[in-house]
Amino acid sequence: MKFLERIKNHLRLFSIKRNEAIYTCIQNDIPLTDENIKEVMGILKQKNNQSNKTIQKQNS
Repeated sequence: MKFLERIKNHLRLFSIKRNEAIYTCIQNDIPLTDENIKEVMGILKQKNNQSNKTIQKQNS
């Protein structure tokens, strides 16, 4: 059962990230195509990774 819960949580996280990407596209007048959404998701992921690295450096 724990395995199913992990899958469910992962899918929920993916859904949240996709919704965030869609919202970002709408805010910036970017056409809602799968390709654009994937690109925005990649950019948001990079931005999140950079902010996490900054936080880790500050905590060191």
